[in-house]
Amino acid sequence: MSTCPNPTNDLLTPLNGNNFSFGIQKVPEVSWNVQKVQIPSVRLEPTTQSSPYIDIQHRGGKLEYGTVNITFVVDSAFENYLKLYNWMVRTCDNSKCFSNTGNLYDHEFETEGWTVSDTFLNVMKPNKTDVLYSIKFLDMQPFSL
Repeated sequence: MSTCPNPTNDLLTPLNGNNFSFGIQKVPEVSWNVQKVQIPSVRLEPTTQSSPYIDIQHRGGKLEYGTVNITFVVDSAFENYLKLYNWMVRTCDNSKCFSNTGNLYDHEFETEGWTVSDTFLNVMKPNKTDVLYSIKFLDMQPFSL
């Protein structure tokens, strides 16, 4: 008979909402004062085997990931907001997206390869100087600001 070990108090302490650091590989000079992070859901999609009587579910063939939601404080120079805004405008497929951009347009995003960027999310220890976990997200793209 196996017993379940008692969890330590450290494991029961929830993460503080602001114990994260975030960065986007293509704009390393921009700082993101992260306030809240919603880690993406992960779903193992089952595969279905058809049969004449009943479909049989088998272990999944692929993982499906949800969206990453990050809430950050806009800096006093508005730099972090404008970087994401310009990124979204430049990756829009519809020419109507460009009609009302005004003076916010940034030519930096005209180069190829700006549709996606790798990012990282560091989960910090309570002292906020040591990294507990580092998560790298590949080929991310902003969908909402």
